[in-house]
Amino acid sequence: TPLMIRFIIAYLQGEQGSSKIWKGGVYLVLMVAVRFFRAFFYAHASFAFMKLGQAMSSALTLGIVDKSMRFSSLCNKRFKMGELVNILQVDAMRLTGYPRHLSAMIMLPYQLIYGIILMIWTIQFSFLGGFGVIVLATLVNTVISKFTAKYQKGSMNTTD
Repeated sequence: TPLMIRFIIAYLQGEQGSSKIWKGGVYLVLMVAVRFFRAFFYAHASFAFMKLGQAMSSALTLGIVDKSMRFSSLCNKRFKMGELVNILQVDAMRLTGYPRHLSAMIMLPYQLIYGIILMIWTIQFSFLGGFGVIVLATLVNTVISKFTAKYQKGSMNTTD
């Protein structure tokens, strides 16, 4: 849609005449159609990844329960059955979001490269100031996240 916005701006800055009104209508219909299909495909992909995550979670849960049924709980002195169920639920829940996160990680480099090329093409090198702020904010966020994770881990060890 950034390219379409650029074309619409060029159309609006051009000479206005009744013979060019159809071009504005085409841009309008095209903009609405692209937004609709983008939302539709995004929702469909989210649903498919959610379904895949649920299937992976169910398979993991079934496998662990099947394996636990083969062994007596009297043989396992390290964990109680309630602890095992809690660990199983947490791991299964984490596995549910894995396909969505994996697809986002795969697409991130392509989106960044496409976005940078589009920004250079659209507003030339004046985007470097904003890009620098984004890189700086990412670095600050990384440092704060590591600091927070360190203290959160210590807090969890203290409460356990």
